[in-house]
Amino acid sequence: MMSLPQATRMAPSTLLATLRDATRNEHTSLERHPLLHSLVSDQLVLQDYLGFLAALLAFYRQLEPQLERKLPVDCQREGYRYLSRSALLMADLDRLAGDLDTGQLPLLPLPDLSTADRVVGVLYVLEGATQGGRVIAPRVIRLLSECQLPRNKLPQNKLSQDEWALGGSDGVQYLQLFRHGEWQRLQRVLACVSRRSHSAGDVVAGATETFRCLGGYLDYYLAIKRY
Repeated sequence: MMSLPQATRMAPSTLLATLRDATRNEHTSLERHPLLHSLVSDQLVLQDYLGFLAALLAFYRQLEPQLERKLPVDCQREGYRYLSRSALLMADLDRLAGDLDTGQLPLLPLPDLSTADRVVGVLYVLEGATQGGRVIAPRVIRLLSECQLPRNKLPQNKLSQDEWALGGSDGVQYLQLFRHGEWQRLQRVLACVSRRSHSAGDVVAGATETFRCLGGYLDYYLAIKRY
């Protein structure tokens, strides 16, 4: 990770560029993770997508109760809303794999939320991730339109595959978060942060930890393949 001057203010564009540069290695490593990389490959299969959803659900179910209590005042001031990912991920998994056991959560590291600037760094990663949905969602929608779910995955009140079809946002609600425009609002929050001295180091630390923690959850679910 690059070294940052702690006592200088930054232009908003400079802070955003600094975040991108300082987290480039972690970002690239996460994008290359098998459960993520498969989402943009020609060999995308349903099981890989379910693993991706299960890993993110475990991460967000443990992070969100803390995160939502610690949103900085800058977020409210700039009209930024944190939209819960857990509910959307649960809905996607329930639609695609209704019998999936999501009760047991791995106790893996989570990012440090001890300062407001660290929280902004975490949000930078979480909102930035929604932008990938612009590319990934159409691919996953095509996959789901072609896949045949195993009979034990069908909702109990449906007797056959022919009676049940995916449509609209079924199974891709999480990937369509980009439609809400919170990434643009978060950039206004970053502009506020950039005007404060001593902020850049904590923002970058929060972002870096978030990339690494997400990678840990993806690693866990790739290893156990319990989805």
